[in-house]
Amino acid sequence: MSSFGRRRAALLLTFAAFATVGTGVALSYWNGTSGTPVHGAGAATATSINQGSAPSVGTQSTSDVAVSWTATTMADGTAVDGYLVKRYDAGTGAPATVLASCAGPIAAGCTESGVPAGDWKYTVTPIVGSNWRGAESAKSATTTVLEPVAPTQAFNLGSRVAAFLNGTTLYYKGDTSGSFTLIDTVTGSGSGPASAAFPAIATGGWTHGAETVVTPIGGPYASSSFTWSASPANPSGYSVTGRDTAGNATSDTIDFASDTAPPAGGAVSYTDGVVTSPSVPIATTAGTDAQSGIDAGSETIRRAQATLDTTTQTCGVFGGFATTVTLTGGADTSVSSGNCYMYESLISDNVGNQVTYGSASVVKVSVNVGGLPVALGRADPFVVLGASTVTNAGPSVLDGDLGLSPGTSCTGMTSPCTGNGPGTVTGSIHVADVTASNAQLDLGTAISAAAGRTPTGALAPQLGGTTRYPGVYDSTTGAFGITGTLTLDGNGDPNSVFIFRTATDLNTPTSNSIVNLTNGARACNVFWQVGTLGALGGGTTFRGNILASTITVAAGALVDGRLLAKDAAVTLS
Repeated sequence: MSSFGRRRAALLLTFAAFATVGTGVALSYWNGTSGTPVHGAGAATATSINQGSAPSVGTQSTSDVAVSWTATTMADGTAVDGYLVKRYDAGTGAPATVLASCAGPIAAGCTESGVPAGDWKYTVTPIVGSNWRGAESAKSATTTVLEPVAPTQAFNLGSRVAAFLNGTTLYYKGDTSGSFTLIDTVTGSGSGPASAAFPAIATGGWTHGAETVVTPIGGPYASSSFTWSASPANPSGYSVTGRDTAGNATSDTIDFASDTAPPAGGAVSYTDGVVTSPSVPIATTAGTDAQSGIDAGSETIRRAQATLDTTTQTCGVFGGFATTVTLTGGADTSVSSGNCYMYESLISDNVGNQVTYGSASVVKVSVNVGGLPVALGRADPFVVLGASTVTNAGPSVLDGDLGLSPGTSCTGMTSPCTGNGPGTVTGSIHVADVTASNAQLDLGTAISAAAGRTPTGALAPQLGGTTRYPGVYDSTTGAFGITGTLTLDGNGDPNSVFIFRTATDLNTPTSNSIVNLTNGARACNVFWQVGTLGALGGGTTFRGNILASTITVAAGALVDGRLLAKDAAVTLS
């Protein structure tokens, strides 16, 4: 080998070592003196490859990323042969596989197609020949690749009259005019919402012009008003298109359906009869609606009212259903005693079709018409209380106390009465003592209290064959008689009170004179305030407390109550 040949080999070996381990911004390269790369023997000189320029990329709306960069030269100004493109995850810095359109040596810029969604950075590395490379460029700015997925749309109504949207079905009340605005909420998978396009409606009876709504930025996008006149044609194929900022679009069809049928199958129910508290429980069912559905907040309950005759428990003439009722705890608590009520329930569907559910029931509110029971005070323990005398002639049985004051003549009962029978007393006997005297005082107070009650009504003197309800009743003639059965109906209230008042007498002359209690009425709450004589005939079945001046009871009478004489005698035959 000549001395020149040995020197050339040494230079190449020295360069190869330098190029392999060098880390600077330029790498050495053996170049021909003519400025062209050396591929054979001849004159040569050493040069280097400059570092690649950081590429430029932009924010992408598709999966195709255009990568461009400034050309790189060697140190002597000679152009490089090409470039290697690399892509990195912008978040982790991890390298990713460059896809075909930018893979391998690239002479100039390229567009990488099909880049996965994500945030990416790019670099370029200049190359000469097949073995020599310059330093990798700095990374580009981050570019974002968005998923090419169409956005989604969700619809609802803004202002609406006689219209309702369920999903993508638009119900409208076709037998009247109405209007609505349609609101489109566009949601993009990566980019933000951009617009909603509402086409025109050309169907007869409808009015709406085409429009593309872009504000507010990011949505939701509200249309202008859709209007229709009564009995329009039904639109079909109406499609709204939403777009995102990446240009992806989706279209959804709004199906129009005329709804003119009200709900059906509901009911209103309440007590058919008497209630004894100022509260009427009311139950309603809305029924069903096959199209727009029941408007859950539409129910209105109304009532009609009539006057209740509490003496006969009959109702007067009802007015219209003019009062709207607000329920408290499921009940109408605004009712008043002495009135009759009927109720109806009005229910609408979501476009305004309305149905009225009624009932034939009549509720009668009769709240403690007789007031509280007459307080007997210290006279309460006595089943018989006389003023002048107490006389018994038969096998009477008194289930309670017997008293006499201020008189002292008590006969026909056990001691301290004289005669040692034939009557018996299960309780105590008080003759002309403090207990009997106090009982007489409280009896006088009770008679005054009963006389002072406000009357419910005035009744004909013959009570037999009638049914009476709680209340305070005066006789139209000043006397009462019972021939046949008098039924006292408590309206289901065990606290119901009956007070019958006479200026003169009370008579039950025959064995078929009966006072019958039903529906919660109790003998302890029935009071007979008699001006003069209370006379019970033989065989009478009597219930209640007689507060009279004088009392006589014939043999065979049955009394469930008290016989209390304020001024004179009590005589038991």
